[in-house]
Amino acid sequence: MRLILLLALGSLVSLQGVSQRRGDEPFQLREKLPLGHSMMECIYEYKVYDPLRDESREYFYILEMDKDLSRYSNYGTYMLDSIIATDYPDGLTNREYDIVAKGIKRRTLDEMVKYPSESTMEVYDNVFMDYYVYADSVKDMNWRLMPETKVVCGNVCHRAEITYRGRNWTAWYCDIPRSDGPWKFGNLPGLILSVEDDKGEHVFKAVAIRKSDRDFGRRDRWNIKTTREKYNKSLKEYKENPIDFMKGSPYAPKDANGNIPKPVGRMFYNAIELD
Repeated sequence: MRLILLLALGSLVSLQGVSQRRGDEPFQLREKLPLGHSMMECIYEYKVYDPLRDESREYFYILEMDKDLSRYSNYGTYMLDSIIATDYPDGLTNREYDIVAKGIKRRTLDEMVKYPSESTMEVYDNVFMDYYVYADSVKDMNWRLMPETKVVCGNVCHRAEITYRGRNWTAWYCDIPRSDGPWKFGNLPGLILSVEDDKGEHVFKAVAIRKSDRDFGRRDRWNIKTTREKYNKSLKEYKENPIDFMKGSPYAPKDANGNIPKPVGRMFYNAIELD
């Protein structure tokens, strides 16, 4: 499985023009479509557990907030963009990009653009080589407010509970007057700093809240418009049987004889949405 994933990732890297064979050529940074100017940022640790593989992984995400909207994205990508903007204002080569990007932990989630006042969002993500976008809403997040409190990331938080998309969730939101939070969560009187399902398989927790004064934008790439249901179905098929999913693609991994390897089992996966 590790070999298959490395081969697939190698295809992604070659598409982005980061090949060492062209190391001295300028790296082509994707332009960003301007979205807003962040006044506050919240960094979340996200832990996910796959019970079938008995394996856990953790990632970090950042929520960048201006007065009207927010962007939720992978913190590794945020750090990479910040380093490039600060240390390479005139651009960098493919080789320099390789050096900067090495070791920065990123995940497939590209980004979410969220509009808290409207309880809507645009979700941008990929399955193998295809990038998708779909609209979603949190208007159906009808939380039950509870009397308990606890401190999360230095802030007194209030408890709320909900059954959402097939899972039972407990959230802790603070008094920062922002109806937002990690992943798709929102529709509470304050910023959500912690939330987890009752099985402990998906756990989000704020690790830092800070003031900000910087512009942020969305990746300028072509995306296939789809629905949440279709995207989740495609992602599930890819994660559970990646070799069959990639058959017919010019980017499918191949062995030394040009043949697609035999299926070797599912990838790390635990759907956060069950319905």
